[in-house]
Amino acid sequence: MKKLQARATLSVVAILATVICLVFGVVFLLVPSVTAIPCLTVALTAIAYLVYAKRGAHIEEIQGGFSPVILSAGRRLPFQEVTAFFEGITEAQDQLSLSEDMRFFKTDHLFKLRAIVYRTNCFDKKAFDAAKDRINKRANKALNISPWASLSEARKMMRFNIVCTDILNDELLRLLSQNALRNLTRAEGVILMAIVGSQVMIPPLYGDCDLSDIRRYKSVIRFIQQAFSTKE
Repeated sequence: MKKLQARATLSVVAILATVICLVFGVVFLLVPSVTAIPCLTVALTAIAYLVYAKRGAHIEEIQGGFSPVILSAGRRLPFQEVTAFFEGITEAQDQLSLSEDMRFFKTDHLFKLRAIVYRTNCFDKKAFDAAKDRINKRANKALNISPWASLSEARKMMRFNIVCTDILNDELLRLLSQNALRNLTRAEGVILMAIVGSQVMIPPLYGDCDLSDIRRYKSVIRFIQQAFSTKE
């Protein structure tokens, strides 16, 4: 995470330096002035860094091989405790149940959040996606959730898809090993979580991230830590 944040911060600085130094470099060339040389040198150095950083991020995305981020609650987190937490931060009219194994919550806790909590003994993506679609459609209608939002409003919104299971099978592990960036860059961010025993698992973040993506991801971790008193 520190590496991602440093790279994103340096990229912002490099972009600003490129713009400023190119403008002044051109001005000093026209004057003319020897100051043009250091300005253009800084601009070229900044551009070289941007190319290097972009290439490094691209290599990360191609190679992959990252494992899920695991946060430990220090105790077992059963489905009932997870749903009880969301019940505690959600008004009764903003809760919905599809079955005894699937619940929906809408709250403004840290985010404008829509959370699905799903319990299964053996995760199957097709079954999960079908159940998720059903409860989302029912929630949209029952809770009068608009499919439209301004871009600024959507950036405050998140969807959590939380799978509670006692067994981390290969299918769930593959999903949890995918880059979280794919869904965090959406206007309304989406992130998958799995709660397996005492562990809360989320996909890793890597590749070409900007500072807003990193802040969003860190906010997800902060939410988990506040909700379940986790320790890294």
